[in-house]
Amino acid sequence: QVLLEGNASVRYNRAGTDGGGLEVTTGGDLVARGNILIGDNIATFDAGGIKVTLDSSIVLSEGVEVSRNSARFYGGGILVKGATLTASASVRITGNSARSAGGVGAFVFLKESRVTLSGGVVVSGNT
Repeated sequence: QVLLEGNASVRYNRAGTDGGGLEVTTGGDLVARGNILIGDNIATFDAGGIKVTLDSSIVLSEGVEVSRNSARFYGGGILVKGATLTASASVRITGNSARSAGGVGAFVFLKESRVTLSGGVVVSGNT
């Protein structure tokens, strides 16, 4: 399990394929809480901010912000495929973009994904 906690950031990264900021795959777990910024990252293909796949899980809480990330195809902010995303407690997912026709700025949830949003999560301004 990976823990990002307290006033940290993952910014200004570029991926040649997927997962510009973070990629959690093959049963991995990520917990981010306490004023974390995952922003200004770029993916050449999918998942500008965070890519979560293959029975992995990610928990975002307590002021995490996923913003201003971009992907060429899908999931400017977060791509979830066959994995679990839980977001709560003032998480903000804003200003992310996917440039391809049919791309989704905020999230893409693909087969067998589990997503829970609660407790003041804000999703806005994504294109």
